[in-house]
Amino acid sequence: MARRTLPLLALLGVPLVIATNTTWHGPALRDLATDVGGPTRSAWIISASLLATITAAPLAGRLGDRYGPRPLLMAGLATMATGAALGGRAGEMRTLIWTQVIYGVGAGTALVLAHVLTSQLAQADERAPFQDAFGLTYAAAGVLGPIPGGLLAEALSWRWLFHVTSASALLLLIAVALTAPRRHTAVRVPLDLAGVTLMAMIGTGALLAVFWAGSDGRGLPWTAGALGVTALLVAAFVACERRAALPVIPPELFTGSVFLTASTIGMLGGAALFATVGSLPPYLQLARDGGPATSALALLPLSAGLLASVAAGRVVVARTGRYRLLTRTGCVLVVIGMLILGRMEVSTPLALILLATLLIGLGLGLIYPMVQIAVQNATDARHLGVATFANLYIRWFGGAVGPMLFAAIVAGSLPARLSDANVMSAPQTPEAFALYVRVYTDGVHVGFHTLAVLLGVAVVLSWLLAEVPLRVTTPVLPPEMFGMAPAARPVDELERVLGALALREDAERLYGELATRARTGVGPGATWLLGRIGRLGSTTLDRVPAHRLLPPDRVAAWLTELRETGYVDGERELTLTPAGDAVWQRLAEARTETLARLLDGWHPDMSPEVVARLRHLARDLLAGPAPR
Repeated sequence: MARRTLPLLALLGVPLVIATNTTWHGPALRDLATDVGGPTRSAWIISASLLATITAAPLAGRLGDRYGPRPLLMAGLATMATGAALGGRAGEMRTLIWTQVIYGVGAGTALVLAHVLTSQLAQADERAPFQDAFGLTYAAAGVLGPIPGGLLAEALSWRWLFHVTSASALLLLIAVALTAPRRHTAVRVPLDLAGVTLMAMIGTGALLAVFWAGSDGRGLPWTAGALGVTALLVAAFVACERRAALPVIPPELFTGSVFLTASTIGMLGGAALFATVGSLPPYLQLARDGGPATSALALLPLSAGLLASVAAGRVVVARTGRYRLLTRTGCVLVVIGMLILGRMEVSTPLALILLATLLIGLGLGLIYPMVQIAVQNATDARHLGVATFANLYIRWFGGAVGPMLFAAIVAGSLPARLSDANVMSAPQTPEAFALYVRVYTDGVHVGFHTLAVLLGVAVVLSWLLAEVPLRVTTPVLPPEMFGMAPAARPVDELERVLGALALREDAERLYGELATRARTGVGPGATWLLGRIGRLGSTTLDRVPAHRLLPPDRVAAWLTELRETGYVDGERELTLTPAGDAVWQRLAEARTETLARLLDGWHPDMSPEVVARLRHLARDLLAGPAPR
């Protein structure tokens, strides 16, 4: 047990470090920009890291299939540590941005492969709980990240944010190297290198277009050029994905109105979250002369509201089967919060600002899970995993664009006399400082009003969102439904959903049905024991974990049944006879059929990868909980 528990605990540290690092720079951006210069480019710290993370994630999953998750996970952690260490020593903004790109590539690789390795290490009946713990860790760390970030930056320095991240990544690297098993079965899957490259170029082009748009009119030609090139790249990406053997994002997903509508709402929500996290703390530090820790506390209501509404939304949807009204409510709450922040002044009561961030958190906590429900509910089962990945990718892309858009709006509203060198540093005279705060506040007003307009578009889209009756699979959603964790590999989402659903089945009824389907000739309990022995291979009852949870006389009776029917040989070391192995093969096929039945809309023309995963999961689940 300890042999599996230690690496699993180490793997849970990966989402903890990555999610915290995603948001904890926000309260330190003002100090950071003052030290290294280029304050109008400080939003790149968040955006560059997010873009690199979401671009590296799909390629890392495919490479993990080929070469094993362990070595690539270690490489990802090493890259994270290197990027963060270089960032902590950066002397100017451009260098710091590039170190965040390096870090993001490592983070995307590590996050995906830690998820994959968790799935491989956990037994079938433990997999769903561990995957949920993985997602919950990411969710909590992501929304609470600004708090420790602000405290650390104020107590020591913003550079310590990078030093701590680097040290944490190194510790995780050592833990994985010492505890994670080396076994791996290589799978030759197609690599969509062209698709991943074009995705990165599209994201970079969009960010550059937004950045240049904030150059007070001087960057208009560059903006137009970036938009034109990005449009061409999108066309090339669509053509490339149509020809790819295993595309990162199949183009046919975008033909579904629910997918398009829900993903667009999610993208706007992602922009709202990261724009708020990246812009509100620096403004509060400037206007109220507070430190990173004080400004970070203003985001605490956002974090609490988001986590609370995610949990409440899951309960409401599970009971009512309705998600559209909650989506609309969430969008409206975010708009109200943005409008309040859009009227924020130096004299605005702090309680009103906290109320605004609470409303934003409550709204986003409803938006993120509801759009994921809409996408998964309207998607064919064979595309369930890839649709989930695409939805989360689009949301992360919105999160990358949001801070850049806000920074561009603020920079574009600043007059020429407040040059790039003076934007974040305090002017020397009280009159200059008052002017500086007034002009910067006006820019912040425009930024939050723009976000309110964008979320107003989301309100309109939420009225157009079709509400499809919930499928059996829909309620089984991960706790990171606030949606900022990238999916591991598309097929992993299908396995996660099926595994969680399978654990809800009544074991007595299930193994009774399997006994009938596979013509085992024995009862449900003996059928379970046969499946357990067949899955584990040559074993003893002492090495069957569930045996310790069952009365010994009951297990002995089941074993007697198997011996009397000629399915099991051995006194202490138990193995299946040829007859028992033949029954076990039929049992595995019967379990595959019952799993397929759980998926509404399942089609027999699933990809070979999905069919193989379904059969593998069926065999794993034969070692699941026993009838009582």
